[in-house]
Amino acid sequence: MSGSGWLQSQETVSYDGVREYQIAGISVTGISYLDDNALIRLSGLAVGQRMRIPGDATAKAIDNLWKQGLFENISIEATKIEGDRIYLNISLKERPRLSLITYEGLPKSIITKVDDELKLKTGDILTDYKIGQLEELVKKELLDKAYLNAEVEVIRKADTVVESGINLLVRVDKKEKVKIAEITFEGNDAVT
Repeated sequence: MSGSGWLQSQETVSYDGVREYQIAGISVTGISYLDDNALIRLSGLAVGQRMRIPGDATAKAIDNLWKQGLFENISIEATKIEGDRIYLNISLKERPRLSLITYEGLPKSIITKVDDELKLKTGDILTDYKIGQLEELVKKELLDKAYLNAEVEVIRKADTVVESGINLLVRVDKKEKVKIAEITFEGNDAVT
């Protein structure tokens, strides 16, 4: 959970003893593509709910959101405290989304196979796993075509037009095809 946790912004929350608060308001910041109300429901927090600080409610809310696989960073901040009423902000950083994928040094036949198998499309959430799959699939296709020494590099560039957008450039140096020059059998006396 990279950089996830409980933060205080303007208000001070004491951790010396357990104190119970009633949630008076919940806001969400840092998102472009998702619905605030849906994210609040997914968190498990609700206006009117009573929670203890320190307590498990915020950790459970962060866990609930983290399980969605949509975010790189999650934190919950107390933006205001009035007596026993607390206002919360769920601060999120969405994972990047694919804006464009470009191939350099690959024939159209391999590009088509890779695109058909991965089914990556504009707007898909990009994870290191998906980018790794892309790289491995390109290498596999090149291996099938006898390019055993090919080098594949996937370069990520931030999209200057789309917020959280990433352009991928798959740069390939195929090198020389590997050809079998001679096959020698040892220890075979029965077959010519």
